[in-house]
Amino acid sequence: MAKQVEGRDAAATGPRNLSVALTVVVLAVFAAASTAQAAVGPPGAPSTAATYYVAPTGRDTAAGDSGHPFLHIQRCADVANPGDTCVIRPGTYHETVKPARSGTAGSPITYRAQTPGTVRVDGSDQIKGWARVAAPDVTALAANDQFIAGSPFASAVRAGRVFKTHVAISPSVTEPQLYDGDQAMSEAAFPDPAPDPLEPTMQLARDGSTGKSIADPTLTQPAGYWAGAHAYVQTTDWAVTGTVGTSAPGTINLSGWYGAPAAQNSACSNVVANWTHYFLYGKLSELNAPREWFYDRASQTLYFSPPDGRMPAAGAVTVKQRLYGFDLASASDTTVTGLNLFGTTIRTGDASQRDVLAALTVRYPSHFMDFVPDADPRVGYGRGCDSQEAGLTTTGIILRGTNNTVRDSTISDSAGNGVVMLGDHNTVTNNVIHDVDSSGGRPAGVFMFGHDQTISSNTIYSMGRGAIEATFLNNGTLAMPNNRISYNDLYGYGRLEQDFGGIYICCQIDFSGSSIDHNWVHDPQDMANTPASVDIGIYVDGGASNQLIASNVGWGNNHLTVGLVADGGTNNRVYNNDGGVWVSDFSPAPGTDIANNIGEVVIKNSDPTIAIPASNLQPPADPAYVDQAARDFRLTSGSPARGIGTVASGGTDGATDAPPDAGAYQYGAPYWQPGASSARSLVIRPQYGASTASGTPTWWWFQPDGALGTNGSHPDYYAVTGTYNAALDSTLKLTYQSPTGAGLAIDHVEIRLYARMHRQYAGTDGNVVVSVDGAQAYDAGHTDFEAIGRPVTIDLTSAVGGNWSKLPKEIDLHATMSSAPYNPSPTAWDTTQVDVHAVEVVIQAHRV
Repeated sequence: MAKQVEGRDAAATGPRNLSVALTVVVLAVFAAASTAQAAVGPPGAPSTAATYYVAPTGRDTAAGDSGHPFLHIQRCADVANPGDTCVIRPGTYHETVKPARSGTAGSPITYRAQTPGTVRVDGSDQIKGWARVAAPDVTALAANDQFIAGSPFASAVRAGRVFKTHVAISPSVTEPQLYDGDQAMSEAAFPDPAPDPLEPTMQLARDGSTGKSIADPTLTQPAGYWAGAHAYVQTTDWAVTGTVGTSAPGTINLSGWYGAPAAQNSACSNVVANWTHYFLYGKLSELNAPREWFYDRASQTLYFSPPDGRMPAAGAVTVKQRLYGFDLASASDTTVTGLNLFGTTIRTGDASQRDVLAALTVRYPSHFMDFVPDADPRVGYGRGCDSQEAGLTTTGIILRGTNNTVRDSTISDSAGNGVVMLGDHNTVTNNVIHDVDSSGGRPAGVFMFGHDQTISSNTIYSMGRGAIEATFLNNGTLAMPNNRISYNDLYGYGRLEQDFGGIYICCQIDFSGSSIDHNWVHDPQDMANTPASVDIGIYVDGGASNQLIASNVGWGNNHLTVGLVADGGTNNRVYNNDGGVWVSDFSPAPGTDIANNIGEVVIKNSDPTIAIPASNLQPPADPAYVDQAARDFRLTSGSPARGIGTVASGGTDGATDAPPDAGAYQYGAPYWQPGASSARSLVIRPQYGASTASGTPTWWWFQPDGALGTNGSHPDYYAVTGTYNAALDSTLKLTYQSPTGAGLAIDHVEIRLYARMHRQYAGTDGNVVVSVDGAQAYDAGHTDFEAIGRPVTIDLTSAVGGNWSKLPKEIDLHATMSSAPYNPSPTAWDTTQVDVHAVEVVIQAHRV
């Protein structure tokens, strides 16, 4: 964990030029195979329990036995009694299954795939009847839209790239989603949308933008063109959506944010010139690029520009029609296992008990674009910006009720949550959740309400905001006792936000009896070209109290691993965490105890009674981990963190030293690794030679771990008064502990470059070139790129050819930049920003 404290308070007003931190990680990954199989006769089921069968070739009038299966899962749900099992044969089922009755404690009704992973419950239906849109269609549309004839849509029609069909989309699906080849397509937008909704293409609000007005010279359309369009806006800290009221060339004026009365609009934040990013959608006239679609609900007409520009084959394109694949809102003691769900999700109800959702693969569970306030009136803070909470209780797998479980599953590609937990005594464990909250709103990988909830041993990565979030419902109590968040591996959070945490707890919650422990929170992923203002591994915001935050490890967070921020709180205990503690504007804070942590402890504008005892190991002391680069944070025998701690319940449990140690791993105690079992890897760490970095001009300086910054109080932020050119050359030399790979066979080798380059104005330039063993392997081509969260990959599998002696021995990095003189007005600076966060060599192999 490199020191990352300096410069974190710097306002984004100075140029950020060249900062480089080079690390090398060589990983040999052995995937853990896992399967799930439910027993036909559940434990405790009565001897008369029946087993029914469902198959795509069945009939609902059949007996439902092995030789005469039902056609629909719903038919089995209609007849199943406690203890019965519905065995579902391979195939695709387009339905919402709503059980007619519940199981009982000890005798659940089970719905399981005969072969796990071969059953698909599909929330979308095929679309047929496509026709090419032609000039007469544009003429007809022009009768109601004066701008359509000269629009990008009309140009795409003339090029023959747009098709249409008639389709009635269910009223329950208020915001449709279109799929082509099991991939979601993009609603038509300006600028043209990118394929990955977590890396959207957006415009920058320029000089003259203020309040609810966006100025941008690229808005060249005539006056009134954008009226009625929807706007997605990334303000200073969070995302909001709204509607365009009026527009003129170079300007759009928003009528307000969804869910925010005009008198309270300021509560949602405002547009900030040269900082706010936005895109516009909801206009047929902007459908012009491959993958874009638009649905006119009034005429039930769907328009689509396919990725390949060709007429869609009948049934190749589908559209979302059902919210739920399984609706267990009235069901208890029900098990659903081994199924794939596509374009749909599962929910339990407030009265549901002991439902188990296991070994599922869920893609595209929920979708929305507009931030409409959540349907649950208890959600939100009553501050005039309740649309921030859009989708909190209605997206992802919805786990309401008591003693229900989601386990051993993979959940991905949600505009909202991966899972939302309401009720109490529910569990989310051993899941892989990724690419969720693509809306960039408040949903999370797992969003938790309630008490006595457990979130454990999950791997959660790549989300718009937080991996795990918790807040209260406005139901007269702020108590959320006895929750546990533990052994989770969380990373890639914050892809669409600027103020966020891997775990985010807010606001004024009483977390008595709760624990946040044994988690890894690391490697947040900033929004492209917009660095995070605040990212914290575990972010306690707005006066939460009675937290136990212990034995967590974080790295890469610009405001450290644990943060206590704003409004104060009582009896918060922060014990044995690695990666630093940040306390800001936290007052009053009686009972705050910060002990046995490794990393810098920073206290700003907070309760003066908060102390930093000597049991915290702070820089410049080196904790002497076994192998930090390989994520082995155990202490070596000579570590200065040994024996400096104080006994702290929940932090020093299992200590063998007396006094106990600082940090998350007690010396000699059993090693623990967080995350889902299917996502863990065996890491083989090689030896590697010292990395060096050198360059000119003289205003560079060297930080530990090879990072380059400036010789001032804010590294990475500085102004240069003259035209300059700079270059960086760095060489990484690698050697391997097992150069012959004894007992291992190579499957895949790649280099991963985590870097980005952004040239701010026309007067700047830069480039990044990577060479491997003397041969050029990557050249950015003097073109901006963003590869911090998803790296540039250089595949060496063929070059290595399974021969361990041909693994890369030397990696050379050459970065250049040139910039125009500092100019106080109007742009303040002209810069090239080049960030190289890491270079990794990844080896996937298996034992032979």
